[in-house]
Amino acid sequence: MYLKLCGSIALYSGEQRVEVAIAAKSLALLAFLTLEFGTHSRDELSSLLWGESTNDKARASLRQALKQLKDVLGERLALDRSSAALATPLDCDVLQFGQYARGDDSRMLDVDIPRFLTGLSLRDAPAFDEWVERQRAVLLRPFRRALTTAARAAHAQRDWPHALSLSTRWQSLDPLSDDAAHLQIDVLHRMGDRDNALAAYRAYAAARQHETGQLPGLALRELALRIEHTPARPTPVAPRTIAAGHALMPSFEGPLVGREQPWASLMRGWQAVAEGAGALVLVTGEQGSGKSRLLLDFAQFVVSQEATLLRGRAYEAGVDRPFGPMLDIIRGAIDAPGAAGTDEMWLAEVARVLPDTRRKFPSLPDASRLPTAFGSPPPGSALPEAVAQLFIAIAEESPLVIVLDDLHWCDGDSCQLMLFLVQRLADAPVLWCFTKALGATDRDAPVARLTRALRAVPNVIRVSLEPLTHDDVWRLIRSLGRVTHPDGARRLASRVHEVAAGNPLYVIELLKSLFAREWLAVDQRTQEWIHSDTMSGELLATEVFPDLRAAVAERVAALPDEQHALLLTIATAGSPCHTSLLSFVHGISRLRAAHVCDALVERRLVMEADGHYVCVNGIIGHVVLEAMGTSRRREVHRMIAMALTESAASVRRAPEPGAIARHAEAGGEAAMAHEYALLASDASAAKSAWADALGWLDLASACASTADERKAADQATANMLAMAGLSSPQRQAPISRATRIIGADDVDLSGSAAQYA
Repeated sequence: MYLKLCGSIALYSGEQRVEVAIAAKSLALLAFLTLEFGTHSRDELSSLLWGESTNDKARASLRQALKQLKDVLGERLALDRSSAALATPLDCDVLQFGQYARGDDSRMLDVDIPRFLTGLSLRDAPAFDEWVERQRAVLLRPFRRALTTAARAAHAQRDWPHALSLSTRWQSLDPLSDDAAHLQIDVLHRMGDRDNALAAYRAYAAARQHETGQLPGLALRELALRIEHTPARPTPVAPRTIAAGHALMPSFEGPLVGREQPWASLMRGWQAVAEGAGALVLVTGEQGSGKSRLLLDFAQFVVSQEATLLRGRAYEAGVDRPFGPMLDIIRGAIDAPGAAGTDEMWLAEVARVLPDTRRKFPSLPDASRLPTAFGSPPPGSALPEAVAQLFIAIAEESPLVIVLDDLHWCDGDSCQLMLFLVQRLADAPVLWCFTKALGATDRDAPVARLTRALRAVPNVIRVSLEPLTHDDVWRLIRSLGRVTHPDGARRLASRVHEVAAGNPLYVIELLKSLFAREWLAVDQRTQEWIHSDTMSGELLATEVFPDLRAAVAERVAALPDEQHALLLTIATAGSPCHTSLLSFVHGISRLRAAHVCDALVERRLVMEADGHYVCVNGIIGHVVLEAMGTSRRREVHRMIAMALTESAASVRRAPEPGAIARHAEAGGEAAMAHEYALLASDASAAKSAWADALGWLDLASACASTADERKAADQATANMLAMAGLSSPQRQAPISRATRIIGADDVDLSGSAAQYA
């Protein structure tokens, strides 16, 4: 038998509902015996349900209720003169909920816990009413936690219909919760329902004002203000106005499909960190498999859970930038809550490689006067432990999540530092999330060595992204295109899946290509995707789809001249470009550069972050570069090098001299490359990145065009070898404190400096 206590209360025998009329107090008695499994005295049961009756009347009522249950349950109910109990546990939705809750099973939301025994009304049973309220309060805690987590996860994954359903349930459970209202209103707005989003805000604000006398929180009021100032969609002049081509290409911001298992793996890592342990998730997959998208959604989720998020991304052009992506992560760390709790001696050590630290903490001591434990030569030798102390201080305030995208482009120093930190912080509430493209690095590259070393790290979770299935592609297209017909878009999904082989990036690029060709369009009245007559008939069965690079090249070739020129510069730079750089290279105002770049963002070719622009993915950059002639590419490199020197004051943080040297060399400016390679060498040495420092000196020597320049490079090399403790080829000194801690087997993570001796 099965007892349902949430929603409409009922007793089932197999699939059939027991039709025997059972009195309300008999049902209440059965609910109590089921949830409080064990033997109970008749005095206890009579006091629970008939506490305001006389003893004789209460016992008589209890006998009658037990007889009614005995007729229904038979031998399942064990009775004697003084007690009653269920002989065997009865299946019950509330007990199932408890099992789901213990295993963090999402099926717990299928049980309508807020309606626990709501349909059962008893007279003169205050003790039972109190028991019900206690039970409901206990059940609601895990239910509320699961509901809010699921709603935020659906929002992070951009599954708007599911997020709307869950946020509506959340607000029904907590009608005066700003967080629930914020999520519901934001989802409505993102679904394009501006009017209902504003109506929902006004209804919530009125209810909150009436119940508490207070306005909604600042974050919710700001959201409503943004929505209010967002232009409403224009009313179509015809019932089926088609918006085709580049001008009105849809956003392609769909839900995360086909990634249920990877998401569950990330959630396991998050759960471990939320409970105070450390964890590491390494996400691998082919280029375009959706690694960055997966971690972007996960990052949004952990922020909604009040975790501290630090993000970094490595770029192909930044492999020779010492501590490149780690510096971005550390830069975010010094602004994070809890950073001020780090000992100032450790912060001073961090300031050696990140001068921005002193802007946040101006009273730090001079690093050159630190005690021996902090300032022993070479400079920066205590950096790994200093960063670890900074992260520990942050993690004491809230769980810390560190996301690093495109690990395969990391420089050797970052790899070495990361390995030390992962091992050092294994027991701290820190979750590391890395993405790495398969086949992007050589076996002996620093990242390959780091990846192998991470296998021995406790609590490591390896996630491999597989191609999307046919059904995944179909679900994605149906969601993106707001397809309403049950079998709609099935033929299109089959063809796209066949051509793209389930690669998510290729799927999206193919769809963009179909819109650019005006084979697909958007119905402005319903926002549903529709196909043109050109795409009808047997066209889908023919070989008309371009491959991935051809699809990208097709869209790039259709760009207006000004957009095409700026895209060439962004692709050539290989790392985020500030508008001041683009302004200098192209002789336009920064405002104009931002306007043109925003147009590229709308075409899904470029993305913007913190005032900097970079290609959406590596394939776009490579396609653009392949189409450039040698002379034009050299000229763009030259202009970028000059722009970096001129625009440094306009950029929030000055560019690395190594970037100038690299672009100057590619642009044929040997003297400039020589000069900035020397400066890059000094900058690397200041961070104890000896291999990089010597590498820059190799470049300086190669670009030397006079005897004096060659002599300067040779002398700097000799000095650097001495500083690194490598003045003789046979002698090899440890590169940093992290090297000594990691062990001899991993010394070569960043490339041994001995090779330069």
